Amino acid sequence: DRFMKRTLGGGLILKPEGKTLAYRGDEWNDEYTKLYTPKSTVTEDLARPLIATAKLYSDDKDDPFAKGLEEVTDVYQFLRYTAVTTVIVNGDSPVTFDDNYYLVVPRKSKKVMWLPWDLNWSMGGFNQAMRAPAEDLAIMQPSAKKAFTRPLAVPRFAKRYREIIAELMAGPCSEDSMLTHIRRAHATVKDALAQEAKRDKAVTAASEALGGPRGGRMSMFRARAGDDVAALEAFATARAQSVNDQLAGRSKGRAPRSRSGGSRREAVPGFQVRDVLGGTGALDPAKASFSKKDLDVAITAGFGRTDADGSTDVNRDELTAVLRRFLKASRGSDRIGETDLASFRSRRALALLDGDDDGAVTASEWKAGIERLLPKWDKDKNGAWSRKELNVVTLQ
Repeated sequence: DRFMKRTLGGGLILKPEGKTLAYRGDEWNDEYTKLYTPKSTVTEDLARPLIATAKLYSDDKDDPFAKGLEEVTDVYQFLRYTAVTTVIVNGDSPVTFDDNYYLVVPRKSKKVMWLPWDLNWSMGGFNQAMRAPAEDLAIMQPSAKKAFTRPLAVPRFAKRYREIIAELMAGPCSEDSMLTHIRRAHATVKDALAQEAKRDKAVTAASEALGGPRGGRMSMFRARAGDDVAALEAFATARAQSVNDQLAGRSKGRAPRSRSGGSRREAVPGFQVRDVLGGTGALDPAKASFSKKDLDVAITAGFGRTDADGSTDVNRDELTAVLRRFLKASRGSDRIGETDLASFRSRRALALLDGDDDGAVTASEWKAGIERLLPKWDKDKNGAWSRKELNVVTLQ
């Protein structure tokens, strides 16, 4: 809120956690609140541009789309957001999923703007971990999601977007500039990285001795963890070459695979939290269906079972532990290659449950977070939840 007031003069702040730019009617309602997660007070005049933007995306007609979008969205700013996200290859973002970004509506302009959030896996880190295009990601097809494909299908928007990328490559995202900043940052933090590596080694050894995840809870970052400046330098060089080749017409790059039908994350919103609940063992696998009363009991019992240290709140390590139990029972392994899947998914589960973003989930936050997701898990909308809808498994 302070950043918003200081830079844009204040306005509406939203942190979407559901289908990107979902349209749910012409007036702000509870569905919008659930999907867009307001971080400031919603007023009619500031909600109107967001709703109008979502409505444009819900209509497949191209004729009014471009003109209408310019009236309610800061299109130039959106194109810059997309260009930077694409050049630095930040796949852990709305170009892939439905979260990790903010939408804001400044009080002065009353036009929707996109702001980044969670950049720790940029510079190709997320894409490399997921075996998706990284250094050679297509600049003109950075995403298969409609939020990006529709604007980039408008010729004048695509032309301006390409110009922005060229400007970035001639300035802050050039190979020389990127390498200079990587090396300056490395010189600043290398001693701290060395000290952290020693601490992490000791903590990891202790954790493994106590039955914790192999490689420690940060093992999913193995390929880019620690003092790996060479990997960043190699990425910056390869990415600059690819983008410049694409701008010159020598290459088209590699487009991300279409996520038709959505990933599990898109098809089942909050599946990480659902599987946390499953990992607590509070859901009886012998039952074919669960009522709301059944779930109320399971939610309460599940919190107590997750709070292993009895601290009256749940941290990420405790979420990881119950997810690990669930994954071993449901898919036979808690890893994909070098990636610690339990640790990877616990990050998202914590973000969905931790209402005040303090790194710990209280009993009330746990209950509120799960209850907010329950309607999304009830696929047939019959007011009950089947064993399949809750993905209940028999724990080992």
